[in-house]
Amino acid sequence: MSYANHYQHLISVYMFLPVFIHSFVALFVMIDPVGIAPLFFGLSSHIPKDKLRHCALKGTFIAYCTMLFFGLFGHLILAELGVSIPAFKIAGGALLFVVSFNMIMNDPIPPHDSKLEAKIEYDRDWAVSPLAIPLLAGPGSITTTMLLMTQNGESYLAKSATIVALTLTCIITYFCLAGAERLTNYMGKTGANVFARVLGIILAALAVQYMADGIRVIFKLG
Repeated sequence: MSYANHYQHLISVYMFLPVFIHSFVALFVMIDPVGIAPLFFGLSSHIPKDKLRHCALKGTFIAYCTMLFFGLFGHLILAELGVSIPAFKIAGGALLFVVSFNMIMNDPIPPHDSKLEAKIEYDRDWAVSPLAIPLLAGPGSITTTMLLMTQNGESYLAKSATIVALTLTCIITYFCLAGAERLTNYMGKTGANVFARVLGIILAALAVQYMADGIRVIFKLG
């Protein structure tokens, strides 16, 4: 490898890693695979154990495709609607802040709901809903993916870093769901609640940053 190629490689790594780390943290916090695992374990009690992994894989894959679609083409939808990227950042940041507030102040694991369980039990494909949508690919995670992709501008390297981060997050999510019973028993409800609240604080900080970036551009504050 020549010196020029080696230098170009270092520049690529230097540009890729920060975007990847930022995207991974944001997506992991938003999707919260560790927090979803106890809920998945509770809702899947009626499903035979030999089919749990298939449900987890199918739900995760559908959620991944949904978030990737909006990440790649969401800006075109915004342009068609006449919504600017800074305005979307402010609105998206506000939405994420509400989600983070609920994560911090409320119980992140919904209480047992017999009606919901009955609906899921008679749904022929509950891996699609509610697992994939909206538990994994909900408004918050879709908005986060779109924000991350739009702030990358036209940089294909930065966009690929976000896509890799999304892929890794969904892989981790699958393994958390596939091992939901073991993870739930290990963490317990208290551990899951503490973890979710810590992630909520991080998400709140990211939400404020998104809103600040959008306000700075709209009002030309520098």
